[in-house]
Amino acid sequence: MVIAVLFSVLPQKVLQQLTIGNNQTVYEKWGVKFIRKFVQDGDWIKSWSNGSLPLRIGNKFQARRYLTTIAMYERFHWTCFMFFAGTAVYAIIIGHVWISLWITVTNIAYNVTSIMLQQYNRLRINRLYKIIG
Repeated sequence: MVIAVLFSVLPQKVLQQLTIGNNQTVYEKWGVKFIRKFVQDGDWIKSWSNGSLPLRIGNKFQARRYLTTIAMYERFHWTCFMFFAGTAVYAIIIGHVWISLWITVTNIAYNVTSIMLQQYNRLRINRLYKIIG
C-alpha cells in the first residue's frame, strides 16, 4: 500500500522515466492500436457515436490540457498497478497462488495496457505539439 501511495505522489519527470519506448513504433508492436479499440473514448466508442466525440487538438493550449489529462490517467494506473502487484505478492505469501495469478493477469490487462496507451498517447500529442509550433 505504501509503494502504491508513493507512486501517486511521484514527480511527473520520474514517472516519465518509466516509459517503455521513445517512439510510437515500439508501442504499436506491443498492440497499443488494438488496445485503443476497447478503451473509454476509444476507436469503437467513437465509431458508434457517429463522430460526436472527437478529440480535436488544434492549438498548444488544447495539447497541454490533454497532456495533463494523460499524466493523470497514467499516474492513476501506475498507482493501481503497484497496489495490485503488492496484493498479488501478499496472496502468494499467505498461500493463495491461484488468486495471486488471477490478480496479476487482470492487473496486466487493466493497468499495464492502460499505462502503455497513455505513454503512446503522450508521444503522439508531443509530436503534434511540435507540429503546431
